[in-house]
Amino acid sequence: MRFLDKQECEGFGAKVGFDRRNLRADTRAKTMKRVASFVYRSRMKGTAAVATRLVEYTGNFSRALLWAYGLPLGGDRSREEKPPDDWRRYAQWRRSAGEDRTLFDAPGHLVAPDEKTTLAEAIEFAVDLGWDAVVLMRPLRCIIALSHDDIITVQSRHNVTAVADALGRLGLSETAW
Repeated sequence: MRFLDKQECEGFGAKVGFDRRNLRADTRAKTMKRVASFVYRSRMKGTAAVATRLVEYTGNFSRALLWAYGLPLGGDRSREEKPPDDWRRYAQWRRSAGEDRTLFDAPGHLVAPDEKTTLAEAIEFAVDLGWDAVVLMRPLRCIIALSHDDIITVQSRHNVTAVADALGRLGLSETAW
């Protein structure tokens, strides 16, 4: 895994045809014909299973990026004098990957195809810590948007029924916009 700064995240997004400014709950990326949104309660149980299902849905990729583009619930709390336990675990996870910059300075988590477990861990942190984040991959077959408002949106070129069924079995409720 490699960590990217904001400019590098924007560059990756541009290469796959993604513009974060156009992603809202009620719109779709131009090439994504199918969309499903799921609501959960913060501090949900089973976040790891949800993250694993989302990564499985992405299929094969040459690179995938989780970009934490918004930290509305107080920013990167890992640098506080006494950070909450979940933020302390996240900071240790980053350091174990060789990253000393803050989440604000390096919001991108870029993974290779053999690092799907690492991508699932990053998604789990994003959901648990309340980030606004997006998962993009090359080639871009789907976009996964994670919201601090307890919403996961999957936009895809393909059918979203399988991921909807899997997330429903894990306790998430599908919502219509």
